Amino acid sequence: MQFASPLLLGGLTLAVLPVLIHLWLRPRPLRVAFPALTFLHRALACGQRAHRLRNVWLLCARSLLLACTALLLAGPTCAPPDDAGLSGGPLAAVMVVDDSLSMHYRLADGQTALATAIRQASRLPRAASALPARSALGLVWADPQRPGVPLTEELAVLRTALGSESTTRAHPATLAAAVRRAGQWLQGARQPDRRLVVFSDLAAHAWRDVPPGVLAGIEHLSVQIVPSDAEPRTNLAITDVRVPGRVRADSTPIPIEATISAAGVDSVCTLDVLDGDERLVRVGPLELDADRPRQVALRLLPRAAGPHALTLRLEPSDRLDFDQRRYIAFQTGPRPLVWLVTPDDAADSDLTALLLQNLLAPAALEREKHPVVLRSMTPPQLAQSALDLSGGIPGREENPTLLLILPCASLSEAARRELVRRIEQGAAALLLPGSTGGGTDWPGLRQYLSAAPPTAQTLEAVTTLAWEASSPFAGPREGLDELPRCGVRRRLKFESFREGVVVQARYADGSPAILSQRVGKGSLFLLTTSPDPAWSELGVRAAGLLTWLDALLAEAAGPADAVAEFTAGQSTARPFAALPPDATVHLLSPHTLPPTSLTLRLSGRAPQRDWPTDQAGIFTLRPERADSPPVKYVVNWPPEESDFGRITAERLRSLLGVEAVTVGEQSFEPRESVAASLVQRLGLQDPARLLPLLLLGLLVGELLLASRTSGAHPRASQ
Repeated sequence: MQFASPLLLGGLTLAVLPVLIHLWLRPRPLRVAFPALTFLHRALACGQRAHRLRNVWLLCARSLLLACTALLLAGPTCAPPDDAGLSGGPLAAVMVVDDSLSMHYRLADGQTALATAIRQASRLPRAASALPARSALGLVWADPQRPGVPLTEELAVLRTALGSESTTRAHPATLAAAVRRAGQWLQGARQPDRRLVVFSDLAAHAWRDVPPGVLAGIEHLSVQIVPSDAEPRTNLAITDVRVPGRVRADSTPIPIEATISAAGVDSVCTLDVLDGDERLVRVGPLELDADRPRQVALRLLPRAAGPHALTLRLEPSDRLDFDQRRYIAFQTGPRPLVWLVTPDDAADSDLTALLLQNLLAPAALEREKHPVVLRSMTPPQLAQSALDLSGGIPGREENPTLLLILPCASLSEAARRELVRRIEQGAAALLLPGSTGGGTDWPGLRQYLSAAPPTAQTLEAVTTLAWEASSPFAGPREGLDELPRCGVRRRLKFESFREGVVVQARYADGSPAILSQRVGKGSLFLLTTSPDPAWSELGVRAAGLLTWLDALLAEAAGPADAVAEFTAGQSTARPFAALPPDATVHLLSPHTLPPTSLTLRLSGRAPQRDWPTDQAGIFTLRPERADSPPVKYVVNWPPEESDFGRITAERLRSLLGVEAVTVGEQSFEPRESVAASLVQRLGLQDPARLLPLLLLGLLVGELLLASRTSGAHPRASQ
């Protein structure tokens, strides 16, 4: 209870005034020791009894009369209680129905958690006759595209809005927007009693975007979370997939790494890779331990040059099927061109050159199956290339992606300029010692790394190298972890380095093993040892060196420009370099429900508005120009949607900024006695109405008791 004028409550002290008056006016007894006046004893006793406390009820009535007068002047009002039940006063309640992806989980009875939540939410409008007068209800869905119902007393609208489950759609939205909108409605509600009732499966991921304190400051608000079910969840899901983000050669396999998990129960499943309806690869059966993710690595056969989008699918199906499919996109291109730069006629005699040729273009394989196009270049050929291409590079096939450069003492100025120009245009160059004849220096190129030439050093004990933590090549990568296991017997040693040189790897004693420096758009690397067995084991245990060369090729090839991967709900207008500028493109996706077909106008190579990402699937962009290749992007549901960890009431109190938060079943029927129901029907629940009636009753009672008391006083004998 609250008071408009709480200072007037001091008038309650007047309730003791009748008692004080009685005590003040009470006469003191007079003792007279005179035998002749004994006949007056009876009359004197009767007069004293007239001033005694003859009627306790009269004194109480007068005290209550003064106390009620003080309460009435203070202006009392009734505030709603802090519990989650209905207080009996006008109610403003907003129902939030969580229809996110996890709510499509099928329970043991065959119904979805969403259908159960809708059935629970429908109880409140059906109980409208039992709600207090002037109550208003509202409805908000987690789906931002599904219309809600603002606070209204027309409850028939709510019954219609709580339609069948068939009207729902899969969407990536959390409860953030729904809770914020419900809070705005409750903030402006006229009813003093405010309720937010959320029907959800308590999955914590649905609250991940809710800003802390979103409902703080709303007076007389309580929150009730009604769980849709309590049964343990089991789920088989693909939680993550990794594919190369850079252009792969159309002659090399495509590596794929998938993470799959089985929540709540051990499972056996198979993993399929699909191109449309065609199954490319099947992996399995795979045994999964409950709640322990498993990594699955596989390789696809080489794919033709161009953008590709595939589907990964888990079988068998379970109770929640949206996370048993995941989409991947990657891009392949022509085989990269690699120049092997050696001294004159050293390509067929230098052991280092022979090992590199065997790694990148094995003689045992047909030329068409080589992962790269390898071309040996000598200093005179480089100089001639500079003359032939002085007007520019005529085509991509003439633009090398990787330059492998052995020491060349006879490197001319024209050849050096040609190599530097290629690096500045984006190629990656690797300097490494040769086996014969060329020395250990690269005039004109080494100066980017060090002012002084290196010296060859033979080690007394075999050492190994290790990647620096800051190197992009550090971390687990299939094949690349073999490089630090190779022993090194001989190496180059530098006394100092240029500013900007980055040490990618070091030997066990701290000496630099691999250096790098940015040159224009490209990079210059230096390996201080050689794959020659006289130098190291890099050529014998060649998996590490080959994987690193492949990583250099991928870095120099650049990111894919015709494919992309987005998360559902992501706002993005990412440009695709493969699209013609300011063109019109047709967007198609047979995987969405319903299938997507749009015509978009580009601004440059980006859409004038964001790309559609509200549904998961494969999307193909086809320019109107027939000579323009298509572009593809895929959209996947957020992986958090597969996490069924539950949120607690303590976390919700902190998140919402509301103390009155309860989790559990909600009964929307008012629980009140017959007397309380009568008081409500008479409108007596308001103290401002009740106190005047009580004051009037006390006044009448005081008059009756006073008249009775005065009439009952005995008279003295005359």
